Amino acid sequence: MSYFHFLQPILIYLQFYKNKITVTRLDNGKSITRMADPLFSSERMILADFTAAETLVRFCIGELVRKKMVSKPLSFVIQVMEGFEGGLSNVELRSYRDSAMFSGATRVGIIWGSSH
Repeated sequence: MSYFHFLQPILIYLQFYKNKITVTRLDNGKSITRMADPLFSSERMILADFTAAETLVRFCIGELVRKKMVSKPLSFVIQVMEGFEGGLSNVELRSYRDSAMFSGATRVGIIWGSSH
């Protein structure tokens, strides 16, 4: 075991759907799915309301990560599960990245499409 294990980031996997997210801690497999209230999606975009999405992500992270562990760095992998026909624009990629960073992530990776 490394003496610097406390510096290892907590890996968080976020799946974005229309007005719903699933957040999973990859180190222990614990997962939480929540519907958005207020809604963060619109007809054209999955992430249309930046503030509503960020609030929901922060809530889910708080449910999965103990308060004393929040000082550990968080690394997010975001998967956009729907609404990506034709790919994601740079503006959409930036909105996901910024939302994750404002939610506490120090590193962010973004993928789109389902895994099956």
